[in-house]
Amino acid sequence: MAPRGVLRDAADGGRRVVIVDPADELNIPAANALLKMLEEPPHGVHLLLVSGRPAAMPATVRSRCQRIWLAAPPAAESMAWLAEQQVPDAAVLLAAAGGAPLAARELAAGGVDAASWLALPGAVARGQGGTLAGWPVPRVVDALQKL
Repeated sequence: MAPRGVLRDAADGGRRVVIVDPADELNIPAANALLKMLEEPPHGVHLLLVSGRPAAMPATVRSRCQRIWLAAPPAAESMAWLAEQQVPDAAVLLAAAGGAPLAARELAAGGVDAASWLALPGAVARGQGGTLAGWPVPRVVDALQKL
């Protein structure tokens, strides 16, 4: 997986920032290559690994990183942003996404609406797995863990 972007700041002595997003989706060869760079970073290079699931990254990579946790924005701010994004039933999807507005928008973009989310617990309890048909595996796993 290639980094999303490399930023150069000539006014800052040519320092470079490499952003790897999402770092938790690196395959094994890419993670090994990243590990070598983390062990001996080139002069003036700063690596920023972004992950919503840091536990999914190899332990060898995680152990060489400084963690900076970013909290989700307040619910009111998230709701206002989701309204600007025209996400219907934003409150339900925001709760389904654990308060993460980007994840709520991804749910809506993936075809998950409030009615299907609210019907999911009953459908799963009745053994009606068809409700999850067409969902990507990570979304199914996340939904079942939340249930």
